[in-house]
Amino acid sequence: MDQERRRAWLIIYAVIVLFSMCKTIRQMFEGVKPFDWIMLGIEAAVLLLILYEVIIDIVRHHQATCRRKGLNQIVTSLSQLMDEGLRLQRSVPDTAEQEFEVLQRWMMDTSAWADKASDFLAARSRRASAAFLLVHDSSSADSVVFTSSGDQLFYLASPLREHYQRLLTQLDNIRQIIEKSEVYF
Repeated sequence: MDQERRRAWLIIYAVIVLFSMCKTIRQMFEGVKPFDWIMLGIEAAVLLLILYEVIIDIVRHHQATCRRKGLNQIVTSLSQLMDEGLRLQRSVPDTAEQEFEVLQRWMMDTSAWADKASDFLAARSRRASAAFLLVHDSSSADSVVFTSSGDQLFYLASPLREHYQRLLTQLDNIRQIIEKSEVYF
């Protein structure tokens, strides 16, 4: 709203200066005095300054709009990646009940998801990619999994536990990147 108001005032100033320039030019046809040339030069300089401000304001507004659209697209894609990661988190198999092939497939799926997210982030921002890959405290993530109904729980054993903890940490990293997208992109 302030930008539109500022732009409106600048346009009003430009109209006033144009009116004043027209008056000066009209007076010059009646008889040219050195002061008339000075006035015309000053009015032209003020008009150019106002036009410069209007154009710069429009360009900055356009750049901000384009940046906002780009950030919204990135955040939408990151949200989709986060949804995929959350599906993996909810589908973690019980190490005590599932066969090794099921566990191996889940670990491969989480690695593929992490690679996909890392590639996406690396293509857009090295800072965001580094923040995503930073797994500094995954051991603090719980190795206890509650089922989606919330009434049952099971413990994860190695090597699935490490994959699960890494997944939780990277999901948290993506959430932080989404929340602070202006910083990372």
